[in-house]
Amino acid sequence: LYATPVLGKDFCVMKYVASDEGSGKAVSGVGKLPWVEINREGAKRACEANGPGFHLITNSEWMAIARNIESNPLNWNHGKGPVGEGVLSRGNS
Repeated sequence: LYATPVLGKDFCVMKYVASDEGSGKAVSGVGKLPWVEINREGAKRACEANGPGFHLITNSEWMAIARNIESNPLNWNHGKGPVGEGVLSRGNS
């Protein structure tokens, strides 16, 4: 449904906020401080510095994640499903 970088292929997203450890690369990890005072172009360069295939998340990737969450019965009614009935869990559910 969405134009992800390689249509039909999986993609990964950082689990934690991006941090700056002085290497010019965006890194992610538990307890790391978020990278601050960085503009969009700087963030783009920091992501791409990690190597081929690394980039800022796109709107299409965000939508693919949201639709995946929405289509999983475990995310409805506190894990009891079914999809589309009741409430979609939010936050740290």
